[in-house]
Amino acid sequence: MKKQGEIEMMKKWNFSPIPFWDIIKVAFFVAVYFIAFQIAYLFPDAQNILLAIWPASGIGLAALLLSPRRLWFVILASFFIVGNISNLMIDRPLFNSIGFMIANVIESYACAWVIVRWCGEDIRFNTVKEISALIFGAIVVNAVTAVIGGGTAWIASISPFWSFWTFWWIADGLGILILAPLIVVWASFRDISIRDNWKIGLEAGIFMAIWYKISHLSFHVQASDIDPFTARPYLLIALLAYAAIRLGQRGVTLSIAILSVIAITSEAISTSPSPLGGQTMNYRLLLLQLFLSCIAITGYILAASYSESRSAERLSREEQSRIRALGDNLPDGMVYQVVHEKDGSMRFLYLSAGIEKLDGISAKEGLRDPSKIYNLYLEEDRKMIAAAEEISLREMRTFNVVARLHRPDGQLRWMQLSASPRRLEDGRILWDGIQMDITERKKAEEALQASEKKYRKLYESMMDGYAYVSMDGIVQEYNESFRNMLGYTSLELKNMTYEDITPEKWHEFEQKIIREQILIRGYSDIYEKEYRKKNGTIFPVEIRTFLIRNETGENEGMWAVVRDITERRRSEEEARLNSLIFKNVSEGISLLGMEDGKIKHTNSMFEKIFGYEPGEMIGKEISNLNAPTDKTPLETEMEIMDILRKSGEWHGEVKNIRKDGTPFWSYANVSIFDHPQYGKVVVNVHTDITERKRIQEELQIAHIKYKTLFSAFPLGITVADRTGKILESNPMAERLLSLSLEEQHQRKIDGKEWTIVKPDRTPLQAQDYASVRALRENRMVENMEMGIVKAHGEITWINVNAAPLPLEGYGVVITYNDITQRKKAEAELHLLNQTLEAAQSMAKVGYWSYNMRTDIFTWSEQMFVIFGVNPGSGVLHYDEHRKILHPDDWKLFDTSVQECKKGKPYNIVIRLIFPDKSIHYINTQGLPGYNEKGEISELFGTSQDITEHKKNEEELRKHREHLEELVKERTAQLNQKNEELEQFNRFFVGRELRMIQLKEQIAGLEKKIAELEKKNEDIKEPRLNSKEGNHI
Repeated sequence: MKKQGEIEMMKKWNFSPIPFWDIIKVAFFVAVYFIAFQIAYLFPDAQNILLAIWPASGIGLAALLLSPRRLWFVILASFFIVGNISNLMIDRPLFNSIGFMIANVIESYACAWVIVRWCGEDIRFNTVKEISALIFGAIVVNAVTAVIGGGTAWIASISPFWSFWTFWWIADGLGILILAPLIVVWASFRDISIRDNWKIGLEAGIFMAIWYKISHLSFHVQASDIDPFTARPYLLIALLAYAAIRLGQRGVTLSIAILSVIAITSEAISTSPSPLGGQTMNYRLLLLQLFLSCIAITGYILAASYSESRSAERLSREEQSRIRALGDNLPDGMVYQVVHEKDGSMRFLYLSAGIEKLDGISAKEGLRDPSKIYNLYLEEDRKMIAAAEEISLREMRTFNVVARLHRPDGQLRWMQLSASPRRLEDGRILWDGIQMDITERKKAEEALQASEKKYRKLYESMMDGYAYVSMDGIVQEYNESFRNMLGYTSLELKNMTYEDITPEKWHEFEQKIIREQILIRGYSDIYEKEYRKKNGTIFPVEIRTFLIRNETGENEGMWAVVRDITERRRSEEEARLNSLIFKNVSEGISLLGMEDGKIKHTNSMFEKIFGYEPGEMIGKEISNLNAPTDKTPLETEMEIMDILRKSGEWHGEVKNIRKDGTPFWSYANVSIFDHPQYGKVVVNVHTDITERKRIQEELQIAHIKYKTLFSAFPLGITVADRTGKILESNPMAERLLSLSLEEQHQRKIDGKEWTIVKPDRTPLQAQDYASVRALRENRMVENMEMGIVKAHGEITWINVNAAPLPLEGYGVVITYNDITQRKKAEAELHLLNQTLEAAQSMAKVGYWSYNMRTDIFTWSEQMFVIFGVNPGSGVLHYDEHRKILHPDDWKLFDTSVQECKKGKPYNIVIRLIFPDKSIHYINTQGLPGYNEKGEISELFGTSQDITEHKKNEEELRKHREHLEELVKERTAQLNQKNEELEQFNRFFVGRELRMIQLKEQIAGLEKKIAELEKKNEDIKEPRLNSKEGNHI
């Protein structure tokens, strides 16, 4: 309700979205309005203008008149705001500013409202009415709103009330009179064409130059220059008349604006003498304001009057042209003007071109000699025309005559003459008339009259009743059949409604037909109801009603064709009775002799059933028609005859054989009857039940199939009646319910013996069982999961479907399958998921996927923890990752994702900045996912918080650096010790080397000694053996 109220308020004030160009227009008006306020401060020389004319008043009024009313509120509100801003910019007190702006805004709105209310929306100040409205607004409306301005000045002690009120009234009035028309008439240039009106433009330019010069001479005059030939302001009125006639309202408004600027800025106003008189500046200014007001009003009225006069003349010429064109092109007609002269003669002033087609003579001939037209009419019709003209002349009323005319080509035509007389200024009487050829219409009328006479005769002779009633049900018209049908007199019937002659039980029925058929589609279907005669007799009728609408489409009445169906009803009852009799004998019937068993008579159906021609079965023994079964045909006949003799009748199925040898089954009703011709006979009534037997066999087969399928079906099936009692169940139901068929038959589907739980293991109420709901709601209930708690506490989980069974004695069928293993698998899967979630939580690993088509991420719960996002705020969009990523890592992340979209996996480490400004290291991996078309449709992957790992690496790095420092320090110490050891070593090693050298020298010497010894031995041996002596 609140929203509807807001909509109505918006409609009342026309609050709706403002189009772009309207915004530009409003902004332009506001800017101009603001400049008008600031003009005295932007241009100090313009102070005199503001003292004489307040431009904002004219601008405000023009803005409203040039704008649709839906923008007025916006414009006025904008003016109020910028006006106050302008006032506050010059340090005007806020109270004064608000008071003055309220007066300005109300002044503009009130003047615009009066003008639009008086003259309509499209204001162009080109009519005297619009100028009068403008004058009224400038003088009367402005005087009222000036009270607000004067009151504000008086309260603020700025000025005496009447002094400020007078200043406001005159200055704002001049602004309205001079600036508003100037802006409005120059706002549209659609009707200005320089190419077509360059001469008028040249004339306007010359005039404005002369106007400017004379205006300047009239007001810029020195006291020493005043003489009898000095230009005076009143001379401008004559020039303004020229502008009003030749240049229109645009020329007048521009001339007044130029004159106002010249006069107000002249020294004649600020210093004496003024051409308008006045000893003080204020008095001279007041006289100037009155002069400008008078000359502006005079110019506007002159221009508007001349414009209206020219428009009227133009419209008159256009109207005459249209009438002439209409008269010349009037099909089967012509327009004429005939005048009754003072001497009593008649003379045509105008004949349209259609006279040649209608009368066969030219318009020129008729104008030259009126008798050529009058003589075409038959003698007796000319007298009638003359008499009608005399009456029209004497009583000044419309002349209307239908007369026959003999055309020069011999055709006899019917003409309708219609004319309205009016008295001319010189006393003569002029008829404006039209002549129409109505020959075809007369023929049609004669044909229609003949047709109406024929149909009236048919209407009165109709056996069916006809009645016409008004929309309120009152009988308006009827034929004799309708009146005789009811037994009322004509006077009685015309005062009754159709409900008066209809029993009350039919009233609502007939109103429904009127609402749903007649008023919607214009007619009803044929329907039956009852009427009440004058004597109270109720009789049935058959009606069809049609809606009658007038020429405007409004419902005018209803007419109906009514038929008394009393005799038809009686005939129908008789026919129904005969039909029942016929139905009983429409089976095959035969008469057999009781004694000889031969056929005496058959009907056509009996012959048809057995396949014989008419009369072919007469004389045959009935046993020849019986087919052998487990008994012979004769045995069958004898058995039936024995029963007949005892009880007089026999009923049962018999297997027969047709003429062509085809066996078939029939159901026979056999009885004994005393026939006047054949004596005691046996009446056989046979019904061919071959099809029924076939269907029974098929039903039996179908029943076996159904029972087999019912028993072997892998779903549990239970059938219950409308009370819920279980009727049938299959073996699978027994296994699932752990109840035998006998135990189930002792239960109801909503019995208290059942313990049923929901998937969350809470008890399921009986009224919520799928089978109970299907019975109650009469609809199928699908895929409802529940658990059956068995005696030892074990739960069997089943998925149930139940549907109403629309068969007699049945209510609902329930199917259910065992989903215990599936529930266990789901539980294990749930546990596995929980384990996985726990593992992910412990490992700080989250899973994510990104749908490239929808641009939506899906996160596991751990992802919210890893990214430091509240799950309640939802998953981050792609661009939102930028807000939490380290600035240096966004490019790496974005590039990796874009490459992955092309099929390249990624494994990167990025940094996240949490709300607490802490930095977390995340190892994220992404892989492309492909759809069935082989296109990449999604990305998926994992993210792991490795912040602790990074911290451990940092600690290891620090330890490694510390160890390296210790190693360096120890190495230095070792190097120093090593140096010392090397010096020490060099000493011992040198000695050792010398000892080695000595050893080597000794060894060498020893070797040499050994060699010498060996040589010495070699020398000794020869000495012993040689006599030459010692070689050494």
